[in-house]
Amino acid sequence: MSISIHDSRYQVLQTQLTQLRQAAGLTQVQLARRLKLGQSFVSKIERGEAYVEVLLLIEWCAACGGQATDIIKQLTKQSSKVKVMASKN
Repeated sequence: MSISIHDSRYQVLQTQLTQLRQAAGLTQVQLARRLKLGQSFVSKIERGEAYVEVLLLIEWCAACGGQATDIIKQLTKQSSKVKVMASKN
């Protein structure tokens, strides 16, 4: 099974990461510094142009004062919805 960055679950992930950063009161530049990444890479993730590796997900959440498990739970719910929709087709 190949998963694209255009998958609806990936779009949920992008939204969650952006909202987490904003709720923490961080700019992309500030978050990028905390993660030791370039701001452009943070932007690409938030725009859906780059994948988020699981260890980066954990670090991103920690840098914003959040928990990766919260985002994973949301993605799990989204996956369940996708499976239900697929089984109806």
